[in-house]
Amino acid sequence: MNNKRWKTVAAINGALGGMLWFGYLTGYSWSSVFLDLLFPPFVGLVSFISVSVLDARRESIDRSEGVVGCLPYIPSLIGGCVLPLLLVIVLITPPFTLGFLFRIGEMSSEVLIQREVSPDNQRVAEVYFRSVGAYGSGNGRVFVRVKLRWFPIVERDVYRLSGSDADEYTSDYLRWIDNRTLFISETNQTLKVVP
Repeated sequence: MNNKRWKTVAAINGALGGMLWFGYLTGYSWSSVFLDLLFPPFVGLVSFISVSVLDARRESIDRSEGVVGCLPYIPSLIGGCVLPLLLVIVLITPPFTLGFLFRIGEMSSEVLIQREVSPDNQRVAEVYFRSVGAYGSGNGRVFVRVKLRWFPIVERDVYRLSGSDADEYTSDYLRWIDNRTLFISETNQTLKVVP
């Protein structure tokens, strides 16, 4: 593979790793739980394959170029391979297994209970409810996520409440005060939303 192609592959891996870590370190995520779960292993797999091919070519690469050439792959490998693997190991180790099973049950029961469009028609606030059963306080957990209408595949988690009295039939959990401010009715709280 020529040098230009390797630079392209390195740039793609760097971009994927940057997107992955941006999501890890901020409240932004994909608007699909399915994409959220599959994106880290996808990034790790792309990076792992790229590094494997690079390693196979190592004889024809200058040693210093090989070390520097691997740097764009490190965030992708750590975020896409190492962290998910460590998380799985922790979650299948007792006593964490029971909590992991409860979380899976909660995530699978997540229900969209309200969707509100901002006054300027640019943002959508969505309220999700997860029932927790007898082991949690209140009826369940509430999550508020905001996305831009013109870019609906990315959302931002802006609010969560662990012990909420809302349920899957609640439809008036929040309202927009202005284009960047939400009012949460359960806690009588205003919330500034940054896109």
